Amino acid sequence: MNAQITTTKRLLTRYGNRLEQLIKEYQGMKLESLHAEFHGEAQNANLEKLRQLEEAMGAIDILVGQLEATLSRFLTLRDSSVTGAEPDDNETYSIRAEEGIAAAVEYMMLLQARIRAIKSCDGMSQSQVTAPQPKPGMQAQLRKIQREYLGLGQLLGAVQCKCALTGSPGTLQIQLPFGRASRRSQRIHSEISGH
Repeated sequence: MNAQITTTKRLLTRYGNRLEQLIKEYQGMKLESLHAEFHGEAQNANLEKLRQLEEAMGAIDILVGQLEATLSRFLTLRDSSVTGAEPDDNETYSIRAEEGIAAAVEYMMLLQARIRAIKSCDGMSQSQVTAPQPKPGMQAQLRKIQREYLGLGQLLGAVQCKCALTGSPGTLQIQLPFGRASRRSQRIHSEISGH
């Protein structure tokens, strides 16, 4: 049993580190800051940006799935072998994994918002390029993260925007907490609302 817990801890660390590294890599590429283009080759450029965003979401989603499965296995093993030894150490592994999942889900929400913004400004139909939808388990995780980590009990709602080139209206759903908004949330809101 001890060997299984040790192996699971190792996997939690590996998947957590890889997820953190992957998110930093995508943040370095500034994927969450991509904008729609409006020139002769705009459709091709926008399709490439959408491809990059969807690829990033898919890769993060796979690692989150592996981390969630490993965390579940770890918690089961930990609970079945309750001993007085190393309770803090075990708790550290589960907390770190949960924080990694929370950060990944938050970043995926930013990528999803960017996908929707590019699609709405480019006038692309949903059938041309589709963003991967979160798995049913991921939807529950998203709601849990929103409640626990982001405090999204109160929502801002939708921000109405118009595409600069075509003037076509679009709606971008943004969920930010009132009151205790994080700096990142405030920055995102400021960028979108233009304030």
